[in-house]
Amino acid sequence: MEWKDSPQLTQSYRFGRRITLPSTVQIRHELGAPLKNDFARERCAEADGLPLTASWDEVIAHRQERAIIPFPETPHE
Repeated sequence: MEWKDSPQLTQSYRFGRRITLPSTVQIRHELGAPLKNDFARERCAEADGLPLTASWDEVIAHRQERAIIPFPETPHE
């Protein structure tokens, strides 16, 4: 595929070399992904009765404690 056909990357020249530059859509996605992850974490924490500042580890530990998520089994040797 030629770089002109790619909707996500554009190319520019710097110091005589071609470099790929992310498009505005890709930059927005990369900036928005952590915000969506935080929103999901806050909703899960709220649903479990934890403070909104609880980390994913705290949410998972709380759910394992309540047996919502069973503890992973360790392989027997």
